[in-house]
Amino acid sequence: MLRTLLIISVILLPLPILEMQYKDSIVANDFIGVLARLGIEQPQGKGLLSAVAAMPKPSPVKEYFDKYVGPEELGSSDMKKYYNKDRGTYKVYQLAGEKRPTVGKGVFLDDPALEQLGLAEIPKEGVEIPAELVDNISYNRWGDALRRAKQELEGTKGSVAANALAEMIYQMGSGVVVPGSEKHFTETLRLLKEGKIKEAQEEAKDSNWYRQTKNRSGEVISRFSGAN
Repeated sequence: MLRTLLIISVILLPLPILEMQYKDSIVANDFIGVLARLGIEQPQGKGLLSAVAAMPKPSPVKEYFDKYVGPEELGSSDMKKYYNKDRGTYKVYQLAGEKRPTVGKGVFLDDPALEQLGLAEIPKEGVEIPAELVDNISYNRWGDALRRAKQELEGTKGSVAANALAEMIYQMGSGVVVPGSEKHFTETLRLLKEGKIKEAQEEAKDSNWYRQTKNRSGEVISRFSGAN
């Protein structure tokens, strides 16, 4: 009897309501499918909203890299030349004055990079490498650069410049903060630590780095103040 009443109730529901419920179920199922493809399982018995709440939050470290560092390493015109969107690959390219080629957003193909990419030898210019693998190295190296920069400026009046210093390390290597290195920015670092941002900016401009890559380095130097 109860089953009969339920069937009759469903039949008597206005068509728009049935249609709305049907569409809602499709949207929910589709969204759950998207979550599954992202590796996020819907918590049992907690509903869709709980699954949404469980989604990973954007990483500030990754966001900064994507906003500033990545585009500076591989601009829009270079992306068209060295990135194949259809195949999801980067083309290896050779920078003037470098002993080895580079790929993606500033990934210098040193021995650790070759190992992480599963390459037995240095690839020739034009060889295509999966973008996902290359980007993983980019993010890891950016994370390392940021940790080194924060360590260098921690507890000083220049801590606000950590992101910008990390950009310098990512571009030029850890020698930027290693005393005795030919790339060490001795006076710039001293001024930053003393909180003399404007003086540090002027000092950084008195370098081969600034003279050789004035546009890019100028943008980085402007972020010594922490503006982002």
